[in-house]
Amino acid sequence: MLAGLPMVTIFPLLAQRYGQGEQCASALLATTLLSFLTLNLGLWALGMGATP
Repeated sequence: MLAGLPMVTIFPLLAQRYGQGEQCASALLATTLLSFLTLNLGLWALGMGATP
């Protein structure tokens, strides 16, 4: 789906001005992956996940 698209939001663009662009982009990637995992685990725990 969106895996091939680069992560472009305003936060790394603003942080780049102060030399913190890479750290901000890394934090954005980490939090996006973490939210994906926790949302899926939460849905699974509630029994709302996909069933085979």
